[in-house]
Amino acid sequence: NADASNPLTIPGVQCVVDTDGDGVDDARDNCPTVANGDQKDTDQDGIGDACDKDIDNDGVLNAQDNCVKDANPDQRDDDGDGVGDVCDPKYCVVVDPSNPNACLDPNAAFAVSAGGSITLKRGEALRLPLFANRNNVGISYSWTVTTRPSGSSAAVQNPVGIASVSRHWSYAYPDNVGKPIFRPDSEGDYTLQLTAKMVTPDARYPGVQQSTAALTVKVQPGASASGGCTALPLGAPAAGLALAALGLLVRRRRT
Repeated sequence: NADASNPLTIPGVQCVVDTDGDGVDDARDNCPTVANGDQKDTDQDGIGDACDKDIDNDGVLNAQDNCVKDANPDQRDDDGDGVGDVCDPKYCVVVDPSNPNACLDPNAAFAVSAGGSITLKRGEALRLPLFANRNNVGISYSWTVTTRPSGSSAAVQNPVGIASVSRHWSYAYPDNVGKPIFRPDSEGDYTLQLTAKMVTPDARYPGVQQSTAALTVKVQPGASASGGCTALPLGAPAAGLALAALGLLVRRRRT
């Protein structure tokens, strides 16, 4: 018998169900419970992007995928900015994860980074890092302590020199010279300034040969070291600069 409340029982009347109200009936909707009038399906797997947990079908779920709409199962991110290489519109090396905007752009004028910040124990020796947006060029460097806690007399050992060998934007100091080392002697915050200059003019920006950067060293109350030297990128405390250096190490091992 015909029932007006149920169109399926009335001859010649077809019932169209549109659960999500997006104008596409459930029988044809690739996301029947999530509104997606455009029916976009990037990976053409029959599941609309609006409800597809892996839009690009690369085996990495959207929430963890650094290129949601471009398949990249290796998730390679050479510059460490959180955007995968296959969909990254700009290459700019992130040295300090807490300040990603202060990245090193190889296409920009000469620039260096001292890594941002690190937490040390009192008396712990740190081999100071040098990052630059040019690989394997001669760089003269100078380290100075610009601010220090009251009562501190800590200075950088071997503060000046020249470095010319790098790998993935991280420079190594020559083996035949003393490395720049800093050992804080008091609790509190220190600021170390790195001044760097290219030994020969830059082919891209010949008028820009010098750059400066700062490193903040935090020494927590009650912490002291028994000896030894923190040599970046290996062995650094898990804070700021260490995370950056270890991240660069992992990325360069992939190359």
